[in-house]
Amino acid sequence: MNSSTAATTSRACGSSVSMVLADLDLGLIPLSTGRRWLAGRRPELYDILVTRFGTERDPRTARFTTDPVDI
Repeated sequence: MNSSTAATTSRACGSSVSMVLADLDLGLIPLSTGRRWLAGRRPELYDILVTRFGTERDPRTARFTTDPVDI
């Protein structure tokens, strides 16, 4: 986008409306942090996070209870 395009857009829309124009480079997607994270994740390490131990509490009880938590 060049500055003349931005100025024209601004005048056409008035001062109370803003518009952002951008050129997206889809060639950068393979380098994005999210794509790198997905490629490097290790699902075998997640088992302990999803295993039920029987001591889980619902979110409201966990937040508002005054009972101590066993460590």
